[in-house]
Parts: sequence; C-alpha cells; structure tokens
Amino acid sequence: MCLAAVAFAVGSGWIILNWREGIKVFLGIISLARLLPGLSSNTIFLVREIRRNEQHDSFINAVTHELKTRSRPSACISKPATREVDEAKRREFYQLMLVDTERLMGTVDRC
Repeated sequence: MCLAAVAFAVGSGWIILNWREGIKVFLGIISLARLLPGLSSNTIFLVREIRRNEQHDSFINAVTHELKTRSRPSACISKPATREVDEAKRREFYQLMLVDTERLMGTVDRC
C-alpha cells in the first residue's frame, strides 16, 4: 500500500509540475494509470499468500500440538500392559483410546 501511495504521489507531483507540456503529462497519466493497478494486484496477491501461509502454519502447529500433548493414541495402543487389569478397567482404557482417536480424526478432518 505504501508503494502504491508513493507511486501515486510521485506521479501526481510530476504531472502537476509539468502540466504545461502536454505530451509529457499525457504519457505520465498513462504510465501512472498502468502502474497503480499492477501494484494493487501485486499487494492483494502478497496479502493473500501471507494469510495462506499463516493458516498453513497454524494448522501444522495445531496438529503437532494435538499429537504431542493431548491425544496419543499411538502411544496408548502400542504400549504393552505391564500389569494385569480387570475387565472394567480395560474397557475404560479402550473407551479413552477411542475418544482420543475420534478427537484426533476430527481435528484432521476439520482442517
């Protein structure tokens, strides 16, 4: 935006200073008219690209955080039981693993 404002100010200043020389003013107006849309579209493209990169980074950070902290279904599933547990406790563990897995899949599907 600053670049577009500077281009507009320089172009306008040049036109004002050279208003007596018709062909130069005409060429200055044409040059300015061609320059501003290009600068504007480039700025819009860069802003969109920055937002897309921020969304990508946010998604990667969210999934990484989810995998490292809250839901560790792979760790729960792969860790062997070191002691015997009764059937009720085993069902509770399975239920927790299912909830964690569903939450992880929901996070991945949402993003």
